[in-house]
Amino acid sequence: MSDSDQPGNRASLSDVDSFEIAVVGGGAAGLMAATFAAESGAKVVLLEGSQKTGAKILISGGGRCNVLPNEFDTSAFFTSGSTNVLRRIFRTWTLDQIRGFFENELNVPLALERDSGKLFPESNRAKDIQQALLLASRKAKVQLKLDWRVERIHAGPPFILQDDNGRRISADKVVLATGGKSLAETGSDGSGYGFAESLGHTTLPTYPALVPLLTNDQTWMDIPGVAHYVEWTAFLKDKAVDVGDGNLLFTHVGFSGPAALNCSHWVARDGATIRLAWNGWNEETWLKKIRASSRKELGPLLSDFLPRRLSNAILHHCKLPVEQQVSQLRKMDRNLFVSALSAFELPISEPRDFRYAEVTGGGVPLSEVQPSTLESRCTPGLFLCGELLDVIGKIGGHNFLWAWCTGKLAGTQAAKK
Repeated sequence: MSDSDQPGNRASLSDVDSFEIAVVGGGAAGLMAATFAAESGAKVVLLEGSQKTGAKILISGGGRCNVLPNEFDTSAFFTSGSTNVLRRIFRTWTLDQIRGFFENELNVPLALERDSGKLFPESNRAKDIQQALLLASRKAKVQLKLDWRVERIHAGPPFILQDDNGRRISADKVVLATGGKSLAETGSDGSGYGFAESLGHTTLPTYPALVPLLTNDQTWMDIPGVAHYVEWTAFLKDKAVDVGDGNLLFTHVGFSGPAALNCSHWVARDGATIRLAWNGWNEETWLKKIRASSRKELGPLLSDFLPRRLSNAILHHCKLPVEQQVSQLRKMDRNLFVSALSAFELPISEPRDFRYAEVTGGGVPLSEVQPSTLESRCTPGLFLCGELLDVIGKIGGHNFLWAWCTGKLAGTQAAKK
């Protein structure tokens, strides 16, 4: 590259489109960032590498889009950073305010699914959310460029963004909203981590989160479709580090459902052991149930409390016959049986990969952005938001909540002079 072609040479930028803010990534966080930046009066361009915006929005919630949780606190989120920083960020735009934005500003009424605690559009169409956000960005005069895949970003001022066809854009400030590595078919290729590193940031190792878990144990692969409520505990070196609950779903390759997905980041990141209490009952409760049914056979006993296929699988795991009478259990077998019911160690071989993950764990540490603005502590004029940051939430709309909140904060603050 000759001196005249250097990105920082303003003489070479006469034919380059110039903007006050360039938002990289047209997903949930990017759409929100671009819209609020433009509404604040800035000249904004939104750069999306694929042919449409909001691809993850369109496929979320089975095509319905679980926009938000009905309620939440910061315990629903995991970060290697400070939970106080999380609280500060969430205070900038509360859950009620975000819901009001969708219903009153975007005119998309939301409805509560009581069993799950999730908020969906009343229409049950994810496209209504994506289209409403796209319309809002157009009304705010955001210039949208599709099929504009950023290849490199040169630090400002001004920032120079170049795509894989050699096209360039100049921007006074940049908002990175590229997402992570999960669901790559939606355009999330992890490129944002490289951009962040090239602009001075470090990145924590990334891993698939909210992801199904695989097993090599045929006993559990033989009951696909069975789902049941459990309480789970994640252990690291026999120390409990997290707890949760929800339905565990058995699949032909392993485990899924809310319980498996919500504990999966402990497995993917730390290799944690997961132990389950079926029905959420502890050892004492299960012992009472067993003693009260001493004249029953094990199969009918368990089938009173668990799906039959699941109870048979547990008995097979314990090497106990279905027709074994409770009163005839040896002490050793009784202890094994109770342990399998109250502290069952889930036989996980490994988590599934990023193709099956709903979000990406790891990424840019929260300590490297200003909590009140999300501006980079490494490169002035650079803002980061959404999945790119080291924060993951439970299933149920929490990761969209993070995207909406951080997108607005980054966009609004970037637009300040």
